[in-house]
Amino acid sequence: MLQIIGWLGCLYLVVKALEIMSNSDSVNSNGKLKASALAACLLAWVGAVVFSLWIAEQGRVSLPAGDSTLSNGMTQQEEDCVLAAQTDTEILACR
Repeated sequence: MLQIIGWLGCLYLVVKALEIMSNSDSVNSNGKLKASALAACLLAWVGAVVFSLWIAEQGRVSLPAGDSTLSNGMTQQEEDCVLAAQTDTEILACR
């Protein structure tokens, strides 16, 4: 859920940069972007790129090679024991 919100934040920054660039108040008499508008656009674009890379990297996080601990904190042997257990007492004995 947080990743979706993060991606929407990146999209917002891109749309905001486009909005600033297309606004007539952001353009001086020469037809070029004012310095403040240019800085805001660059900041929005850089923020969107950096934030999207950060979100994508968080999505790629996985266990290091050779780590036998599962995401729930149990080893494969402990998980197999729990799955094979018939009673609560057997489940508690697996740890």
